[in-house]
Amino acid sequence: MITSVMELGKMQKTRNKDTILSYIDEPDVDKVIAIRFQYQSNNQKNVFTFNQNEEITINNSFIKEQLVLKDILLEDCLASNKNKYLLSKAAANGPNFTPTAKVTKIEITNKNDTLSMKIIGYFKKVLSEFSNILTSQEKSFLEILHQLLTDNEINLKESIIAITKDMPKKVKKLLTIKIIIDDDKEIYIGQFDFMKKIMSNWINQKNSELSVDNKVCSICGQTSPQIYAGNASPYKFYTIDKRGFIRNGFNEKDSWKNFPICPDCTINLKEGKNFIEKNLTFKFYGLSYQLIPTFVIGQDFVRQEIVDYFKSGRKDIKINSHNNKRITNDENEILGILSEENDTLTLNILFLESSGGSSAEKILLLIEDVLPSRLKMLFNAKTHVDNLLKYDDIKFNFGAVRYFFEKSDKNKRERDLDKYFLEITNNVFKGFKLDFYFLLNFMMNKIRFDFNNYNCKIKIAATNALMSLLFFDFLNLIEWRDYKMNDNSLFNAFFSSFGNTFNSYAKRGIFLLGVLSKMLLNKQYKERKSTPFAKNLKSLKLTQQDILGLLPKVQNKFEEYNSFDKGKREIANQISKYLLQAGDKWNMPIDEINFYFASGMNMVKEIAQIVYKDEKEIEEVSKDE
Repeated sequence: MITSVMELGKMQKTRNKDTILSYIDEPDVDKVIAIRFQYQSNNQKNVFTFNQNEEITINNSFIKEQLVLKDILLEDCLASNKNKYLLSKAAANGPNFTPTAKVTKIEITNKNDTLSMKIIGYFKKVLSEFSNILTSQEKSFLEILHQLLTDNEINLKESIIAITKDMPKKVKKLLTIKIIIDDDKEIYIGQFDFMKKIMSNWINQKNSELSVDNKVCSICGQTSPQIYAGNASPYKFYTIDKRGFIRNGFNEKDSWKNFPICPDCTINLKEGKNFIEKNLTFKFYGLSYQLIPTFVIGQDFVRQEIVDYFKSGRKDIKINSHNNKRITNDENEILGILSEENDTLTLNILFLESSGGSSAEKILLLIEDVLPSRLKMLFNAKTHVDNLLKYDDIKFNFGAVRYFFEKSDKNKRERDLDKYFLEITNNVFKGFKLDFYFLLNFMMNKIRFDFNNYNCKIKIAATNALMSLLFFDFLNLIEWRDYKMNDNSLFNAFFSSFGNTFNSYAKRGIFLLGVLSKMLLNKQYKERKSTPFAKNLKSLKLTQQDILGLLPKVQNKFEEYNSFDKGKREIANQISKYLLQAGDKWNMPIDEINFYFASGMNMVKEIAQIVYKDEKEIEEVSKDE
């Protein structure tokens, strides 16, 4: 995966001549808080020189009194100003590589808040450690800014708190510095060219802390004059912050042996990671994942074309014909598009948990080497399920699975089933088998909850369960017990269309009994506005003996309502035949018995359409009030 990220970055870097730009982070905020300073030239010429890219060079010294603190300005964040803000995050508990930072907290007496630690702390560090690379004019400029910020630290904090006090917490903010020159031109601190010089030296100093000379890079395989330890990698899931993580005697100086990386690959990794975060990161039911392509074969221009598509083509997805071809909840999903590619590339799917900033990252799941042909199989399975069930308002996607694997208790604040959901996702993409009874356990918990709390209404839960199992069955992810059947009944075509799902007499009999029971509940509700017969269904914890005793109870109730018509008799007769053919030993756990019963309760209309010809009769028995 790391090599694939590096290759992507290498392709991007050829277009960006200035490698330091790889270290500039996306602002990803809503508002910018600018601390503004006023500069008056007093007709002194050529102090600042602007080039065609609006970068500024300080040519001559200026008088201290020419620069004064003006005010605090709140403005919208513009993506086009990324290079002007020049946000470049460094350590979480220290200043950034530039005097620009995302606002986490501003507190009057706190010396570790954004202003004190990130902004004022930046000037303090640069003036003490990097003044040797600055010109006298640049150093003087930074010294004046540092002094003004320090002298006005509390007033600035009060102003920032006042200007943001009515702002919702979800509004993300960036804190930076602006200079107003002669009342008519505003520039950001990131536009000064020497800021990049400081950045470059600072980053190199940080990466060189644990470096060695003339060793082989673990990514490109080439000998490099300088090799960094892996902590130079932009990925924070690699760490040596504990001695036990370091090979060969737990000595930090030897940590380069864990993950030796050359300066070029460091830049390429950073560039590749930036590209992936911007163009190939997607949502997945409360989680997020990154697609990292690995090119198996293909010339450079072909690879570049695909990368260009990732960068620009996805913008058209919302309006093209693939709009409805998704298996996740992300409207920008491109898996459907990639399923039509040849197997000239593979995809790594990385589920990465990050708290943002420079904090640690955690790999939740890495699915490696997924071929486009495998994606095509997934979409064929989705199409199969959608065509089989023919629901206008419900189509299969991974949301059907997530419905059962998000929270073990609806009232819990945090998700606690992510691990299981990701394991199932991994098996689906890799073609590994799933445990049918493990799935049923979670599905029946949800179906029973809905049955007991929503007046026997289980449509959403039962539909999601059936869709999920049909999807898994089409992909051959479930191992079914082998039963021998010879079914020539009126219902055989219906059951056979579901593949292995209804492959025994017992399953078919239980399913039809669920249908007939639901017809009775519908009848009761229509007559009495209540469903007292539901207590006979034992909260969907029916055993084999319960099932065998339930059929005569249902028939008797229909007789009492004088409603045991020809269609219901046809169903009841077939239930009797199926259960007799099933024999005495079904070998079905309670969850499995009740899943088929619940599925029948949810598919009354489909069976009614087989035994009734009149639309009015079909509507009457299947209407779920």
